Amino acid sequence: MPLVTIAYIAVAAGLLLGSGGVVFPAGALAAAALAIAVQRRSLEGAALALLAFAGAVTGWAVSRADAACATAIEATGHATVRLREDAKPGSSARGFALGKDCRVAVRLRVVEGSAPAGAVVHARGTARREGTRVAMAAARVRVERDPGVLARWRTRAGMIIDTLYGAQAPLARALLIADERDISPEVRRQFADSGIIHMLSVSGLHVAVLAEAVVLMLMVTGASTRRAELVATLTIGVFVLFVGAPSPAVRSAAMW
Repeated sequence: MPLVTIAYIAVAAGLLLGSGGVVFPAGALAAAALAIAVQRRSLEGAALALLAFAGAVTGWAVSRADAACATAIEATGHATVRLREDAKPGSSARGFALGKDCRVAVRLRVVEGSAPAGAVVHARGTARREGTRVAMAAARVRVERDPGVLARWRTRAGMIIDTLYGAQAPLARALLIADERDISPEVRRQFADSGIIHMLSVSGLHVAVLAEAVVLMLMVTGASTRRAELVATLTIGVFVLFVGAPSPAVRSAAMW
């Protein structure tokens, strides 16, 4: 089977598996493809079908765990949350619930307590499940663990960006440190209409530019290709952790 064909099939399988509500159809298709590949003795096809089937099973398991976690938070009205944004009374803050097999997105409408981005807090309020996400109104937060070093550096970087870029700071934050929270709906619409909305998230383009810049600079100074690529790999690893390890950036770093 030509490599380009395998690549297109892999992309299609990834899109199918990544779309909500198609876990079982994707698993059935992957199982059928595996049977056909085995019958035709196609090693590449069998490996791809097996990976797709494993992805379907994993997606099913994760979806069930997330649904159970969201249901538990809705029933009890409290959760342990790692904040992606500063939490303060009168504002909303996004984060992820922490727990065994739990990584549910949570939005808190805070009425009492405060905590910086990156902190782990105990939140209690009126929770409402929204699919596999949870919105918690009248949330009272209590800090359980302060932000780590990278989170503090990211906050400091955001403050420097605000000082340097002024009115353009929200866009600069999104492009440099994966902080999209202050981008206006109008700016999002303009990027969407231009077909470049993906640029607002730190992903493949940002990782590739950074990696190639490091490689070129080191090779200009006389470093070998192997050494330059090793340093670039370490650099993008630190960068992805620094910006909070968003999924697109993690995927791009892994592909590098």
